Amino acid sequence: MKNSKTKLLAIAASAALVAMLGLAACGGGSSSASSSASSTSSASASSTSASSSSTSASAGTTSSTASSSQSSTATASTATTTAASSDTVDVSSWTDAWMGASDKGETFYYAESPDGSQGAMLVYDPSTNQYVSYVGDTSTPQEGYVRITDIQSGNALQFEVTAADNDGSVLIDLGDSGNAVLAKCNISEVMKCFENIDRYGNAVA
Repeated sequence: MKNSKTKLLAIAASAALVAMLGLAACGGGSSSASSSASSTSSASASSTSASSSSTSASAGTTSSTASSSQSSTATASTATTTAASSDTVDVSSWTDAWMGASDKGETFYYAESPDGSQGAMLVYDPSTNQYVSYVGDTSTPQEGYVRITDIQSGNALQFEVTAADNDGSVLIDLGDSGNAVLAKCNISEVMKCFENIDRYGNAVA
């Protein structure tokens, strides 16, 4: 899916980060030739010893760097998992949902958690195949109003909610953006609509 449903835990996708570190290499020096055989032998032995020591130091550096790389990769992986978890909302316990149409021909899909602390709203325009969605924590800036702050973008949608009838339907008032009467329905229906619109529609927010 492209946008809104990646905010819902049931269909969230995980990401992975790869940490890249450079490895430093050490090189040995060469000794000067001498006129005497003993001097040449001594210099050669010294060069061999220096080269061996340099190689050992290089191996130690490589081992230390590799260990550091593994540690950094593990830390990045943990951070990614935490970030992915904070960008999703678990809707498995949600039961309340509504859907309907606005006076401008747009379709509205709304769902909320049992305690009302989280919500999801998707508004779809069939004439353009475009939609906007907000999934995240809810607040009540004033009586009768609900504000959903999107968990990924941080953008918020505020609207007034009033009972439209005794059958559980509600009137959503978005001010200049219009009104919509939403009928109470099964949560699975709304989630399926979220999924299909997210798959085939074009997200604008």
